[in-house]
Amino acid sequence: MRPLYGKGSVALKRASEAVAEFRLPATLDLNDRLSTIFTNFAVMKILFVGDYSGFHASLAEELRRRGHQCTVVSDGSTFMDTDRDITLHRQPGFVGSVKYLYNACRVIERLRGYDVVQLINAHFLRLRPGRLSYFLNGLKRNNGHVFLSHCSTDYYYAKAMLAGNVLEYSEYGFDGRQTEFTLHCSDTIDSWLLPVNKVWADTLYEEVDGAVSALYEYHKVWQPIFGDRLNYVGIGVDTRRLAYSPIPAGGPLRVLVAIKPNTAPNKGIRLLHKELRKLQERYPDEIELLVAEGLPLNEYLRLADSCHVVADQIYSYTPATNALQSMAMGKVVISGGEEEYYRFIGEEKLRPIINLDPRHDNFADRLEPILLDRADLQRRSREGRRLVERHNDVRIVADRLLSAWERMAK
Repeated sequence: MRPLYGKGSVALKRASEAVAEFRLPATLDLNDRLSTIFTNFAVMKILFVGDYSGFHASLAEELRRRGHQCTVVSDGSTFMDTDRDITLHRQPGFVGSVKYLYNACRVIERLRGYDVVQLINAHFLRLRPGRLSYFLNGLKRNNGHVFLSHCSTDYYYAKAMLAGNVLEYSEYGFDGRQTEFTLHCSDTIDSWLLPVNKVWADTLYEEVDGAVSALYEYHKVWQPIFGDRLNYVGIGVDTRRLAYSPIPAGGPLRVLVAIKPNTAPNKGIRLLHKELRKLQERYPDEIELLVAEGLPLNEYLRLADSCHVVADQIYSYTPATNALQSMAMGKVVISGGEEEYYRFIGEEKLRPIINLDPRHDNFADRLEPILLDRADLQRRSREGRRLVERHNDVRIVADRLLSAWERMAK
């Protein structure tokens, strides 16, 4: 296994110099002692390839604060326009594909000498598996360790969700019922299940030095495959940048429906929007309904900050980026919040999320007493902020990531 920090590197030198001033617990063995030294002192060059909803961008920003040199290569999470250092964006059509491939070749070839490379998922560039293999080989040849993030779908995730033997429900269906995703995105699902995507996933899993998961669902799917080569880190939220605003005792309740055009069917958000409209019609003076569709991230966060409740999704067991950022600002979220998720993260007390099990209909009737109970909403608002601070603050997630890299590099 390659060392995480190259022999004679600046990182190794600085770590060695720091040993004299850093007192380690006597109970740590040699490997753990080295891990602690590197995690706390070494400066690394880190390359993040691809991004979803700013997952890599937020980690890069936090790691830069600690002195690491980070580069993010992405398309800015498409319409979200998240932070990145190098933009690789694919335009539609044949010409757009050719330009994208040309730019990817130019960019990836220049990315050399990084201690760590982390790929956003199996399809870290918008290319077919054969071409992805070429870029993976180049990244491995010219850099140090290569790790994989499990932040989205690939062959094995789609297969597991369709089989229904990992989770009791998902966007892929439940109890023999179809969802908006399975009804309207069958071509997308079929493409994930192509044999070439299985071959590519098998190849990639063997080639990377390990993987990290962002959500409970992803961890459940990939843990049997990766074993101890998979580490949960979660999604990082910079709570220093997102100010908390409590829900007022009176006045209309402002409910924001967050629609991402490319993932709306996966999340069931249009169905949830329909149910919320019923509630708004019942209580026109008490509930104000707003819709945000396809907004850049910073613009979206400004709008969300003016609201009290954020409708995120119904098919997830766990809150993802939108829900976590909203909770950090004191918003009550309608999102994934199953007991399996709380047990997975070790949370025994806080229960801020309005969890709508999609196996039960009548969303409007189920939401009505919750949204009209202002005192309970205020409780959820406070607990939501505490939940993010406790489990998803980007400083905590960055610590988990550095520890995971160190363990997997051994």
